[in-house]
Amino acid sequence: MGMKLFEEMPERNVISCTTMINGLFQYGRVELAEHLFREMPTRDIAAWNAMIHGYFGNKRVEDAVKLFDKMPCRNVISWTSVISGLDQQGRSDEALVLFKQIVGYGVQGTPNTYSCAITACASTLALGLGAGIHGHVIKLNYVTDGYIAASMITFYAKCKQIENSCKIFNEKLHKNLAVWTALLTGYGLNLRHGDALKVFADMNEKGFIIVISTFCDRQVGVESSLVPEYSINDGISTDRKTVKAKLSEALCEVGEYRRNCKRRLIKNNPDFGMKTDWIAA
Repeated sequence: MGMKLFEEMPERNVISCTTMINGLFQYGRVELAEHLFREMPTRDIAAWNAMIHGYFGNKRVEDAVKLFDKMPCRNVISWTSVISGLDQQGRSDEALVLFKQIVGYGVQGTPNTYSCAITACASTLALGLGAGIHGHVIKLNYVTDGYIAASMITFYAKCKQIENSCKIFNEKLHKNLAVWTALLTGYGLNLRHGDALKVFADMNEKGFIIVISTFCDRQVGVESSLVPEYSINDGISTDRKTVKAKLSEALCEVGEYRRNCKRRLIKNNPDFGMKTDWIAA
């Protein structure tokens, strides 16, 4: 329907074409997006950025990089898209090379730029560079940005610097779901399961929607059989039925590895969950 309306437009401009390119990429119509881009009479930076973003979204990494190299003019969004795209496709070292380039060129990054760079540092465990970026973020007064804070918390946690993660969390910043989840996962990565469960309880108290799969993830390393133990021993919830219901519902959403965790949970705690929930999972 969108394509039909676009073709019926009496007059198209760069905005309508760019919007259509974004839509085509979202549905995996890469060739059509490329054709439309080539046929555009004029292309602004937004159109080039849409192509780069779309290529990365469809895992066409080389095409994205080649197009970026051909850009007649780049802005901070162009650089950030490539840094983020490379990192998400497992090429974090290359993403950090680009980040160093924009710093050398004097390009002023946005909070999103620094968040992407910090995430790449976390992927490569580049503690020195990440700490340097943290210092720059403080100078720019970006540290109160929730998404930068979440990236920094995860970065330090992956580098086994969980105390630094806690310091960032305790700063005066907007603690959105990303920030809370970063600390929760960070504790799990550092095998501080009791602290993770306390964060879980605080999130629940504040009304955040929580998925218990965080505790059962291979990366975090918390077996689901430990969840009720920590919950009850630490006094997180005196309402056993509430804890059981939430764990049963959430654990049913996760995969094969989590199913193994569920089996251990039932075996170790025969009175814990409603077995019909586990069977349904």
